[in-house]
Formats: sequence, structure tokens, C-alpha cells
Amino acid sequence: MRTIISLLLLTLLTFQTKAGKQPKGNHISRILGNSKDIALPNIATQDIRSVDWKASKGAIEVHIKDGQTQILDIHHFWGYQQEDKDVYRFFEGNFYKVEQLGKLVVYSQENFVGDTNNTLYYFSETPDSPILWMSRQNLKMVFHDKSCVLEQLEKLPWTKPIAAYSKKDKSFMIEHWLEDCQ
Repeated sequence: MRTIISLLLLTLLTFQTKAGKQPKGNHISRILGNSKDIALPNIATQDIRSVDWKASKGAIEVHIKDGQTQILDIHHFWGYQQEDKDVYRFFEGNFYKVEQLGKLVVYSQENFVGDTNNTLYYFSETPDSPILWMSRQNLKMVFHDKSCVLEQLEKLPWTKPIAAYSKKDKSFMIEHWLEDCQ
């Protein structure tokens, strides 16, 4: 029993969310001041090296490749877009990759437990509403007034992930439920 508790504590202590900084490996092409900026053409406005949340300052630091640093108020910063068109939203100190914009917004975030990498999924009703972890409980809370969505949730086997994605349709299951339930 002590061994199991020790392993559980070790796992919890080594849990790291790599969301305080933007993902590496792709160049940032532009800063998004609000969610409406997503619809604008992806034209690089600066040669941005990195975007970092500085909790102690309550601000976003934008590091330009020429060595300059811009400080942005978090109330005037929605997220950023990479050259490959991936969009990241900043919410409550974390960056979330926008996976799908539709009847609701689906986000993902890479998480690391020790050497293991897994992807967690989140959602928000609109691009500007709070981001919630994609769980049965949160979906029931948000869609409490949509009996059709609640029925779909009840039909879903517990072994099937809530964030199931259809490669054929290129969309998440919850998006189909919302379309079918209109």
C-alpha cells in the first residue's frame, strides 16, 4: 500500500503542464488582440521569437527576433497564430491550441507526466467564453438545457473518449451532436 501511495505521489509531483510558454518548433506570425482577429489574413506583422506569460507582471511578453521585448496587457491579448496557421488562445495563464471553431470551440493542450506525453482536450461555447476541460460533467453543466445533447452523452459508452475525433469528417463528435440537436 505504501508503494502505491509513494508512486501516486511521485506521479503527481512530476506532473508538468508545458503551457506557460508557447509550443516550440514553429514560428509565430502574428499576435491576436481578440478572437475576431482569427478571421483576418495571416500576414506576419513582426518577426516574433516567443510569447511568454509573466504571472509576476500580469502581462504577456512578446520577444522580437531583433532583441526587443514588447509587454502586452492580458486584456488586449487573445492569443497568437503560427506560420502554419495553428492558433493558440491564452486563458488564465495557459496557452491552448485551437483545434476546431464551430458550434463550440475545441482546444488541446500537451501535458507531460514524467516522460509520457498526452493530449488533454478542452472546450468553450464561444471563442471568448471560459475554457473548460472536456468532461461529461462540464458538458452536462454547459448544455443542461439541451436535452438532445444530454441524451447523446448518456448513450456514449464510458469507454469511448468524450473528445472523439472523426478523421473522415475532420471534426469532433460533440460538434456533430450540436448540429444534429438543432
